[in-house]
Formats: sequence, structure tokens, C-alpha cells
Amino acid sequence: MTSQPRARFAFLWIALIPVGLTAVALWLSRQFRDEVAWITHTYEVRSSIRESVLLVWNADRDLRNYLLSGKESYLRASETGAAQAPIELERLRKLTADNRPQQRNVERFKPLVDTKLADLRRTLNLSRRKGVDAALSPIEVDGSQRLMEQIRDASRELMEEEERALLARSRIEARTSRQVEVIFASAIGVTLALLFWVGRLAKNYAASRDQAEGALQQKVSEIEILNRDLECRVEERTAELRQSNADLARSNHESRLLASIVESSDDAMLVRSLEGAIETWNSGAERLYGYKPEEIIGHNIRELVPQDRSHEEYDIVQRLRNGERVDHFETVRVRKDGSPVEVSLTLSPIRDKAGQIAGAAHVARDITDQKRGAEVLRQAQKLESLGVIAGGIAHDFNNLLVGILGNASLALEQLRSDSSVRVPIQDVVAAGERAAELTRKMLAYSGRGQFVLDHIDLSTDVREIVPLIQAAIPRTVEIRLEQEEDLPTIEADATQVQQLIMNLVINGAEAIPAGRHGIVTIGTRRQHVDEQYLRVLATADRNELNPGCYVLLEVRDTGCGMDEPTKARIFDPFFTTKFTGRGLGLAAVIGIVRGHAGSIEVSSVLGQGTVFRVLFPALTHSRDRRLRQPQEAQDLSGQGAILVIDDEQIVRSLAKQALEHYGYSVLVAEDGQRGLEVFRRDAGRIKCVLLDLTMPVMSGEETFPRLQAVRADVPIILSSGFSEVEAASRFAGKGLAGFLQKPYRAAALSGKIKEITSRGNASA
Repeated sequence: MTSQPRARFAFLWIALIPVGLTAVALWLSRQFRDEVAWITHTYEVRSSIRESVLLVWNADRDLRNYLLSGKESYLRASETGAAQAPIELERLRKLTADNRPQQRNVERFKPLVDTKLADLRRTLNLSRRKGVDAALSPIEVDGSQRLMEQIRDASRELMEEEERALLARSRIEARTSRQVEVIFASAIGVTLALLFWVGRLAKNYAASRDQAEGALQQKVSEIEILNRDLECRVEERTAELRQSNADLARSNHESRLLASIVESSDDAMLVRSLEGAIETWNSGAERLYGYKPEEIIGHNIRELVPQDRSHEEYDIVQRLRNGERVDHFETVRVRKDGSPVEVSLTLSPIRDKAGQIAGAAHVARDITDQKRGAEVLRQAQKLESLGVIAGGIAHDFNNLLVGILGNASLALEQLRSDSSVRVPIQDVVAAGERAAELTRKMLAYSGRGQFVLDHIDLSTDVREIVPLIQAAIPRTVEIRLEQEEDLPTIEADATQVQQLIMNLVINGAEAIPAGRHGIVTIGTRRQHVDEQYLRVLATADRNELNPGCYVLLEVRDTGCGMDEPTKARIFDPFFTTKFTGRGLGLAAVIGIVRGHAGSIEVSSVLGQGTVFRVLFPALTHSRDRRLRQPQEAQDLSGQGAILVIDDEQIVRSLAKQALEHYGYSVLVAEDGQRGLEVFRRDAGRIKCVLLDLTMPVMSGEETFPRLQAVRADVPIILSSGFSEVEAASRFAGKGLAGFLQKPYRAAALSGKIKEITSRGNASA
């Protein structure tokens, strides 16, 4: 009888232990949910960080695409990304509110993003004020990239801090879980021990019963064994059914998800048989080709293939039959309305359960805009490279012209007025001046020309230049004027604008066949440019026009006109449909237009003439032109030693002869290093230095501060074939005494020396 109380006590413990185990299991479940919540929180923070960086990066990328291509869609995408970035930063701040280290990281991260967004706005404004080249200059691009790298570094710090926080929490959770697992295992051990004890009690209790009761117990045990076996089989079958249902549900979900992705894709996605029969057709295919699913499913894929490309379908089928993929095959297909569309095709074989190829997955992507953008970029790069070449040629040619123009002008000054060779030398000087004008055109095309800006009336300039143009064109060509009076003034270089007018009119006159009467009409009028005007403007070079008031110069001719291939190349340097040796006129025109922030549009029909329309930004206020006072003859003679540093022998020789002619003594050096040596030796008696900008060994920009280090008060005059604007930008605030543009006459050289040295004497 003593075993029965002990058995009841054991059963009581057995009943209490599952309750405790259940409580522990519930606690573990809660810990697991907390850990999942922390993991989810970490994922949200990291996602927010990535989204912030991605928004800034996309805004930067779309702005640069907009600057390169001019497509407004890129600008809108950039502005949308820039607007979403602060919102995402605020969300990140709220997500990390419970983490003080992360809050500090966010406070460092946010100013970088704000600075980057401000930089994007500044780049956009810079492109509108100074053009795309200024906005995409190496300095701007390098600064933008460095700022983007700082943003990425800050985002990595945020990511790493969040990972450290998650790791710390995970370690605490793991330590607690191990403790609970030890308790759980101990409880199970105790339960097993109690079960073993109860078993022994039951065995002793059963042994005290008689034989009949033992036999009955044996039968009951056998029945229990059978029941347990049956329950195990039922549980195994139930688990199999549960797994089968889960696999089926997952398969259905994946199928619906895949179908949703295919249907929402912008690419044309379809399934076709090897014979070409179309079996499926998504909305992307409907947008690309124009067919609705009910119109095309069951038809052959060859209906989308142009006749001249039918061989492509045969090649594609052969590759599919061999089990090969067709990757990114660029070709042309036909829409429902018959229009062609450029696509990139990717096809993959589809196999049946037996492993045989039964069809193909066919993906087509519209690459029309991509190829058009690539062509626009190629043309821009070609014009940019030609501009660099033109600038380099003009610089070297200016050095040669120094010898030609300088020596000829020096010889002309030394001749008697009745000399028989005076006229030929005057012709040499005139030819040199025309050659100098040619180099200015080349510099204008390269964007390195020098403009003297003034407020001018375009109608007045046209009337003034027409008599000069009339003398340069055939008598069979008539010039007509269609001018609007009281036009707003424009800010421009009068000489460059006159050159532009002359080139356009002469180009129009030469387009009229020889001997045939023709008309070239020059029109000026006010033009208001709005968004609608910009959308329909089909210009050769829009130069990023902004809406506003413009002055329009229109030149129309009744000549032979141009076809599309010719019109596409008219602004290329040295391209001409006339005789050899021409072709810089229109190339210089586009350089002048760009330099004045204008736009040029060309429209032409073969056999019906050509129209050039040039837009100049109008000024909201005007002023009278400055009157140039004639210069009085001045004494150019002087005294003292002049150091000439130039890598061109002909320039050094001309400068030496010219300055010695006017009374100076001259020292020469062929590069900056040699010039520095001469200057150190004779610094006390050198009165002025004439320094070339571009030289080997040591450039003028490197030589300049070293000369000043030897003697700070010596006046240094910079001489270059490039413009004064470019030189001034390199030497701003460094104490440059003056600038002398190549090519120059002997008198101009001596006059500049006299002006600078006289100024130095007066200040002394």
C-alpha cells in the first residue's frame, strides 16, 4: 500500500512538468519573435540607408544623362529622386531613434546628402548659365564623385553600426536561449527518471496480481502497441499530405508571381514553338508591337520579321534546336502599323519533361532611344574632339603668323614711302591679317575664341554688312532684307556676329547654281520661345535654350537645298560640297553661336532651298554702343633689356629684331628653364619679360612664379596664340602685367612693351 502514495506523488510531478515545459516553450517562442522583430528592424534600417544612397545616386546619374542627352525625362527623374531623398532620410532618423550611436551617424550622413542635392541644383544652374561643358568639366565631375564617395562611406558606417547592434542583441538572445535549453534538458531528464520510477512501481504492482490479471494486461499492452503503430502511420501520412499541400501552394504562388512579373515587364515577353507559333503574349509585347493578345496568339512569329531579315528567323531556330541561347541580338522588327522598331532579342530553349526542346522563351527590348542616344553622344564627342584639334592647330598657326606678320610689318616700317616693294609687303601683311582671322575662326569653333561683348542692334548690323557681302557674291544673286525695327538688343561680339552673317549669306549664295538668278533673304525679328516652341524645335544645335525672349536671324536662299546626309554634316570642319579647301565657314558659325549662348536651326528640302535660323538671347535693357576713339600716333621707341622666352625660333627672332629696331636690347631663351637661368644672371638690368604660355621643359605657367621669386617687381607680359580670357583664368590674382595676343605686328609688340614699362616707371 506504500507504493500507491508514491505513485500518486510521481504522477503529480509528471503532470506538473509538462506545464512547466509549456511555459518555457512559450517563453522561447516570445524570445524568437523578439529576435525576428530586431532582424526586421535592422533590415528596414539598412533598406532605408540603401534607398537614401540610391535616390541620391540616381538623381546624380539622371542629371548627367540629362546634360548629355538633353531629354527632359531624365531631368524630371533627377528632380523626383532629389525630392524623395529628404523624405527617406527622415524615415531613417525615426527608425534609429532608439539607437544613440546611429543617431549620431545619421546626423553626419544627412549634411552630406543635403550637400550633394545642393550640388546637383548648382550643376543644373551652371549648365543653364554657362553650358554643358562647364557643368561637366573635370573639376565639377571630380568634386561630385568625391562627395558621392563620402556619402557611400557614411552609409557604410550606418550599415556597420546597425550590424553591430544586431550582433550584440543576438549574442544576448543566444546566451539566454542556451540557459533555457539547459533548464529544458534538465526537466526532460527528470521526467524520464520519474517515468522510469513509475514504470518500476507499475511493474511491482502488476507482479502482485494473479495470473489472469497478468494475461489481461499483456493483451492490453499488445493492443496499445498496435494503436501506437497505427498512430505513427497516420502521423507519417498526415505529414506527407501537409508537405504536399505546402509544395503545391508554394508552386502556385511562384507561378502567380512569375506571371505577374512577366505581365508587368516593359519588355515584350512571349512563348513560341520551334515552328514559330506564338503561344503567349504579355502587355509589354502589346505596347511594343501594337497587337492585342487575341490578334496575334496562334499566328507565326514571322509576321513581326521584315522581309529583308527573314533569314534571321532560320538562324535563330537552328540555334534553338541545338540547345543554344540567343543573347542580346540587335535587329529590326515590324509593328502592327508597319513601322520598324529596333529591338534586342534574347531567346532561351524550353524543354519538356522528357528533356526535348519544345519551344522558346522570347524576350524583345526596344532599343530605339538607346541607339539614338548613343548616336547623339557620338556626334557630341566628334565635335568636341574636332574642337580640340582646331584649337591646337590655331595655336601653332598663330606662332607661324608671328614670324610672317611681324617681319612683314617690321620691313614695311623700314621702307621708304616710294619703295617699289612696299605694295607687295603690304599684301603680305594683309594676307597675314586674313590668316589671323582664320585662326580666330578656328578658335571660335573650339570654344576658345576671344569675344569683346557689347550691346548691339542686329538689324543695324545686317544693314551695315550687306554692301560688303554684295561685293563678294555673284551679281545674279539678289539680297533682300525683311527686318523688324525696334528690336531688343543682344549682348554679342560685333565682329563675330558680322562674320556669322557673312558666312551664312555667302553659303546661301553659293548654293544657287552659277549663272541662275537667285535670292538670299535676310530677316530679323523678335521671337518668343516657350515650352511648346522648344518641343517642336528641330534644331541642329539647341544649346539648352531656356524659355524667354530672343532675337531671330533668318537667312533663306532659293538654292539647290540639301538631302539628310548632307544636312547632318554641314557643321563638320572641312566638310564641303564645293571645291577642295573650303569648309570652315559653318563650323565657325556653330562655334560663334555656342559662344553667345544661342541656338541654330537648319531646315532644307532638296531642290527647294535652305533656311538657317539663329536665336540670340535678347536683353531686357539696352545701352548705346561705345564709340571707339581713333588712337593717336605714339612714340614706340624705348631703352633697356627685354627678356623674350619662347620655344619658337621664328618668334624669338622677330621679337629680337623688332625690339632692337625700337631701341631695346634683347635677351632670348628657348624654354622656361633656360629663361630662368638667363634671368637669374641678368635680373638687375632686365626691364621686362615677354613670356610664352605653352613651352616644353617648363611651361609659362610654371616659369611665371619662379621669375617672381627671383625678382618680384619685374613686369611680365604673357604672349599666347590662345585668347586672353583663357590666360587670365590661369594667372588671375598672380600679378600678370599684361597680355599680348599672337600673331602681332612689330609695332604692337613694341607698343605693349612701352605701355607696360612706362606704367612701371610711373608707379615707381
